[in-house]
Amino acid sequence: NVLRPIVFETVVDLTILGKIYTITLEAPGTISARLSPVDSLLTDVHIVLDTMRFLRVMIGQARAVVKKALKRAANITTTVVTYKLTKKQKMQMEFQQQQQQQQQQRDQSFGDGNGNEISSSFSNLSNLFNNTSSSSNKRSNENSNTRANSQNHLLASYPEH
Repeated sequence: NVLRPIVFETVVDLTILGKIYTITLEAPGTISARLSPVDSLLTDVHIVLDTMRFLRVMIGQARAVVKKALKRAANITTTVVTYKLTKKQKMQMEFQQQQQQQQQQRDQSFGDGNGNEISSSFSNLSNLFNNTSSSSNKRSNENSNTRANSQNHLLASYPEH
């Protein structure tokens, strides 16, 4: 009989959430063999593994993989949430900028809040009204002068009146 120590080792690749994890499972054991006295060939082989130790290694590696997977899931979640928050904040900032631009345009159209453009607009309207009034007055005076001239001409044509 021949008895030798062995180490059972298996390498497992796991894909969890798109990432590959490689784990190694090991367990000690022995291998024994009986050789034939006639031709020295193997007649009997026995492999004994420490299955309790193998179970403890499997549990430990499974826990390690679960921890790695949870960290990966948390990182993915954080990335997605950060992206969504960043996108939401960006959209809010763009909306605020648009509102500020619209407010500035309204301020330019209706005044700056101090009444400068408004009073300027009122004085422009007042000047326009005064110019219109003076134009109207000029036209009225011209019309009056024309009427007076017409009347004077008529009176001159007919001296008896």
